[in-house]
Amino acid sequence: LEPSFRGAGVRVTVVPSAGWSNPVQARCDPAMVEQILLNLLKNAIEAVRPAGSVTVSVGTNETRAELLVADDGPGLSSEMRTRLFSPFTTTKGAWGTGLGLTVSRRLARAQNGDLELVPTETGVTWRLSLPLVETPVEAATR
Repeated sequence: LEPSFRGAGVRVTVVPSAGWSNPVQARCDPAMVEQILLNLLKNAIEAVRPAGSVTVSVGTNETRAELLVADDGPGLSSEMRTRLFSPFTTTKGAWGTGLGLTVSRRLARAQNGDLELVPTETGVTWRLSLPLVETPVEAATR
């Protein structure tokens, strides 16, 4: 999506996991994760103004791999926040179908993960969480 970011005048930053020598590994279908990320990043490009920014970061909590997509756009109204994952809900008027987030959440949940809006003061931040891949040591101690 780099050409789309550049064309929109939006800066994107990718922040790798803290332990880059030991990267985060999620148990997932890469094609489904790619579809979710394409949707979130496309939404971010459309939401931020030129000279805006989007940050993608990867990390873990104790049991999940987490990927955050954050933008510094105008954010969402409280009304829109309550209807985000309802089919045909869009902020894009005639340009949007209102299916992207609904489908993305379903894809995340089909992989025993989730997609959720993270409360923020400004902009929008999405958290995609997926099960971590167990290491051989973790599997053996179970």
